[in-house]
Amino acid sequence: MRVEDYPIDWERLHALRRRGFTIGYHCNALHLCDYDERGVYEAFDRDIELLAEKGFEIGFFSAH
Repeated sequence: MRVEDYPIDWERLHALRRRGFTIGYHCNALHLCDYDERGVYEAFDRDIELLAEKGFEIGFFSAH
């Protein structure tokens, strides 16, 4: 399955967080693993790790 890559303005997200916004994760892990339930947790964890590497501690998420 091909997932479209799109740019993320990390600095803008950081600026919003500094202004008091809560940053959450709209989870699309099931889509990322082509609806194969065995890969959902790995896809979710990869996204959370990426967000942590970018300086975001995710405390909230919503499923796709």
